[in-house]
Amino acid sequence: MMVDNGMVPSFLPLPLIVVYKTTDSKARRDKPPQEAVTSYLRKAKVEVAEPVGRYETARYSLLEVRPETGRKHQLRRHLKHIFHPIIGDRKYGDRDHNAFFRMTLGIDRLMLAATGLDFSHPFTGQSVHIQAETGFPEEILRLFSKAG
Repeated sequence: MMVDNGMVPSFLPLPLIVVYKTTDSKARRDKPPQEAVTSYLRKAKVEVAEPVGRYETARYSLLEVRPETGRKHQLRRHLKHIFHPIIGDRKYGDRDHNAFFRMTLGIDRLMLAATGLDFSHPFTGQSVHIQAETGFPEEILRLFSKAG
């Protein structure tokens, strides 16, 4: 069961770190794993009365996810680690749920969207905030608007 908000552990368990280090050809083998912190907040949830995988119904959550650090595939790996993989993620996702979205909803993309970005300018040090005007992509909102 998913809690409405939380923090993914700062270090993933050793086996995942080893896989991560060996799959990234640019990672230094002698460098210890770096901290990776992700916070999340559940904004909406929906249950679909269709069997997917081994379950009689499928439950999905719309999350606001904030990477507190920036590591390769951090959001995708952390959500998989807490058993809530991102729909459409062919590497870290769930093939049954990906197939359900593709076949029943016509959605064949990674359901991850950056709606805003905050960072310090690398030369001036000033805070920079970029906000997407449209917010979430329509196909994401369409699923959750049907739930009411």
